[in-house]
Amino acid sequence: MRFGNIYGFPYGLQWINIRHAHSHLMFFSWVTPPLMALIFARLPEFTGREIEAADRKKINVVITLLIIFGLMAYTVFMRYGYGRVPIGRKGLPLAVIISGLSGIVWYGYMWQYKKAVKGHNGRHAVRLWNGAVWALLLSSIAAWGVAVSANLGDFPPIIATIFTHLFLDLFSEGWFILAVLGLLYASNPAAENHRWTRKSETLLFIGIPIVFLLSIPTHLLPMPIRLLGSFSALLVGLGLWGNVIILWPHVSKRWRVPLIFLAIKATSMLFAVIPQIAEWAERGGMHVSYLHWMLLGFVTLGLIAAAEETWGEEAVKGWKVMTTAVILLILTLLLLTAVWPAALAGRWTLHTAAWATILPILTIIWMLYNSIKHTSSQP
Repeated sequence: MRFGNIYGFPYGLQWINIRHAHSHLMFFSWVTPPLMALIFARLPEFTGREIEAADRKKINVVITLLIIFGLMAYTVFMRYGYGRVPIGRKGLPLAVIISGLSGIVWYGYMWQYKKAVKGHNGRHAVRLWNGAVWALLLSSIAAWGVAVSANLGDFPPIIATIFTHLFLDLFSEGWFILAVLGLLYASNPAAENHRWTRKSETLLFIGIPIVFLLSIPTHLLPMPIRLLGSFSALLVGLGLWGNVIILWPHVSKRWRVPLIFLAIKATSMLFAVIPQIAEWAERGGMHVSYLHWMLLGFVTLGLIAAAEETWGEEAVKGWKVMTTAVILLILTLLLLTAVWPAALAGRWTLHTAAWATILPILTIIWMLYNSIKHTSSQP
């Protein structure tokens, strides 16, 4: 996308479609499959029983299908976005259909998770994973609302906007954040004995279901609803900061940078409680940086840290290089926001932000190659 902003997009591709393809690949195929695999890899430590071989095969099928459907949706979104693909007389909303298939597969995972944790909900990591799976369920319902409002009938634009942000925020703030926090506590069980643990958990569980209100453009909401969104941001921001404080003394160095990005994200949510600051951030293009603090800085680097702890260093080589690459990329994004002085801006900022995306891509390709090589060498 960043090179397209400089040189234009080839083959008739459009920026909006590429953005949808990028976000769906991130949500459906980049984060969700390894997150599901990591949760099931750690669950036996808390349930006291191994996952049965038949259930493991089902989970592997779920993960494989999600990767396949995610790549298929990415390809269709790149060319057609949410539009209809010329198949048949009227065409088909193929990207929506494939995304819907991913949603159906999620239900298979939820069912397997429910079976695996039955009777074992007391530990903090499991409670966070329970909350994450509930968020995944609710976000899937919102996703059906997005599909219906986009393709059936004449709905007011605000309805589609609400469904979209409900889906995106429950998925990212709920499923992603809670699940990765669960992995953090799974690796640092001593942290769950802190006196703030339950309080921080409660703040997140109350705030996350309504935090989507904060993402809806401020001019579309009446002030009372906007204030409710601000209240949810306050709860989530305080809950996340509580977890940062609780976990920091316990975590290994591989978790330090992800926790720093979680603290930045939490702080930005506390600032967003003030409507004037939220409006400034909206006008100043801070939303893209915020998403990268959360999804790249905390979630992606957190997944890499959890994978190394779960499957060993040989399975996830290069986490230090990836961490450096992510930090550089996120810093260059600030050049495109209102934070960077206008007097120092110029075309060079677009080039810098574009070229900064190369190192993470090359690093992750190298990491995936080493991971596949390591896996294939195992007996």
